[in-house]
Amino acid sequence: MNQRPSNKDDEQLEDRTSSQEKHQLAFLAKNATDMIYTMDMDQNITYMSPSVETILGYTVEETLQLHGKDLLTEASYQHQLKAFKKFLETTEDYAGPTETDELRLVRKDGSLIWGEVHARVMVDENNQPSGIFGICRDITKRKEAEKALQENEQKFRLLAEYSTDILYTQDLSDKQLITYVSPAIYDVLGYTVREVTGMPLKTILTEASYQQQVELLRKNMEQAEDLSQVSEILQVQLVRKDGKVIWGEAHARFTLDDEGNVTGIQGVMRDITERKEAEERERHYRENAEWLRNSAIELMELPAEKDIYRYIGENLDRMIGNALIIISEIQEDQSLVIPRHLYGLSQPFLEQLISILGLNPIGKKYELGPSLAQMYEEQKIKPFDGSLAEFARGSHSERLIKKIEQQLNLKKIYTVGLKRESRLLSAIHILKFREPEIKNIRFVETFLNQASIALQRRILENELRAAKEKAEESERLKTAFLGNMSHEIRTPLNIMLGYIQMFDTPNISYEERKNYIDLIQHSSEQLLDIINDILSMAKLETGQQQVQKQPFNINSLMSEVYIAFEQRARRKNLEFHCHQPLPQEQAWITSDETKVRQILHNLLNNAFKFTEKGSVEMGYRLSEGHMILYISDTGIGIPKDQQDRIFERFTQVEQTNQRKYEGTGLGLSISRGLAQLLEGEMSVNSRVNKGTTFYLKIPDQS
Repeated sequence: MNQRPSNKDDEQLEDRTSSQEKHQLAFLAKNATDMIYTMDMDQNITYMSPSVETILGYTVEETLQLHGKDLLTEASYQHQLKAFKKFLETTEDYAGPTETDELRLVRKDGSLIWGEVHARVMVDENNQPSGIFGICRDITKRKEAEKALQENEQKFRLLAEYSTDILYTQDLSDKQLITYVSPAIYDVLGYTVREVTGMPLKTILTEASYQQQVELLRKNMEQAEDLSQVSEILQVQLVRKDGKVIWGEAHARFTLDDEGNVTGIQGVMRDITERKEAEERERHYRENAEWLRNSAIELMELPAEKDIYRYIGENLDRMIGNALIIISEIQEDQSLVIPRHLYGLSQPFLEQLISILGLNPIGKKYELGPSLAQMYEEQKIKPFDGSLAEFARGSHSERLIKKIEQQLNLKKIYTVGLKRESRLLSAIHILKFREPEIKNIRFVETFLNQASIALQRRILENELRAAKEKAEESERLKTAFLGNMSHEIRTPLNIMLGYIQMFDTPNISYEERKNYIDLIQHSSEQLLDIINDILSMAKLETGQQQVQKQPFNINSLMSEVYIAFEQRARRKNLEFHCHQPLPQEQAWITSDETKVRQILHNLLNNAFKFTEKGSVEMGYRLSEGHMILYISDTGIGIPKDQQDRIFERFTQVEQTNQRKYEGTGLGLSISRGLAQLLEGEMSVNSRVNKGTTFYLKIPDQS
């Protein structure tokens, strides 16, 4: 059993222990990088470790001559002095816990550093304060880093508060919860910070964009070697609080802890909707420009007007959609609109509309209203505020028009004219149903402008071709006319010369002489008629015909003309009638009597020439301020396909009939020219082998 050491042994052990501790403390103080010091209760420095030279620039000997105040700024000295006094006043156990504080130290060269001080009170054998023991560590770099971090945090806070972009962080849980978001979230998405914080990320993303983000996250987590270097720029579609979808661009990177473990994602999100819309507009512009270039070429290569109209209609139907496209012909001289082509409706629906109207509007003539005519002049797609009734102009009842509008679910009407160089080529009506607006209206107008150029070119080419053919035909007719004239003129001249020579025959009887004279007179009159026709046509073409309007009695003129042709009717055994509905005293009109007489003579000459049996009738009637004179016969008639040509110069119904029906072919052409001088017009109604009726319509200015 061990014996308990004696008191003497205890003292010796204590001395050995104290000596050993002092030795260890001296070793620690000499080699420590931190500054170890002691001070008396008046804060005079009683001990300083060698590290003071590294930290404050003083030697140990110099510091032993200093007071604690000499090593601190005034503020730090007063701060620690106040804390020391408070400690002494409030603490019963002076040998209690160590106090830690951060103080500003003054180096020997006057520069300031930060020190972290751990100090405690030293006590004597009576447990009373005898001094201060402390360890001071230079924390200047740490404080600077903290300051920089604090400044960065302040800058981040300011950036987050005032940035128009959204700053955010999110965790990596299954729901990808938003852990932080800047106030800009309200301006961009309409949510408050409180509403969004803790919300799953998929709430503010479309499903497609959310899945895109999830896939990119998975790929980076699985494949990236260094997540700290991963940074992604992603364009996503964001869903606002009101449900509207906008475009956003996210710049995101992973956040890592001190050990390099991924803790979440931080990023910046900005609204790029305007940029995306601008990019989309630019893309559409490039596509539209390319399409317009190609369509311009295709339009120019189309062989006929109908092909151009078809191209216009099909492309308008594609570009506009939900619309009935009506392409119409414009006859400006008669103020008429004639629908020619229709696009945008199925055949069953079109048949339904036709059944409502009771007719097919394609090809029907409608009156061109002045308001519409003005809109066509602008060559712009213009909304029309009226109803379809304005286009019909009384051709259909209001009830039927309303029913058509209801069947179409009509929302809005647009119209545009195709015009080139003051010539209105066509009009297009766009009847929008389902929705009222036309998208890309300027693009459509550009296309129509291209189409009008192609249409004008094709029309001009057709007109030039027709003019060339007409000129060639005119040249052919002129050649035939000259050959015919040589025959027509030589025939009466030869007759006249032949019978004049017969007068030299001896012993001719009185009856023979009288017969020769009659034949010479008839041939002279025939030759005079030919010359008069040629002179009349020459005067009309050179504008030398003068109009002298005076009152005259139409009954008297008709009777005079009737008498002049009565004998000719008897010679051909034809019935000849003259219809005079007005009494003599009321049959007065004001016009050029000579020209009316010439027209009647020309028309009657034709009637008797081409009528072998039956009758010829002449007459007149009044109609809405006009006098309509007519010459009707039961002759050979005129084929329908030639009725537009008979008023042209040098033209007869059939060239093969020229030998049977002699004449210059100028009578009807002269008559039409004279009618135009009288501010009137000529027309014809005829059936082959049934007869012909010519009409002269002149204004009654009596």
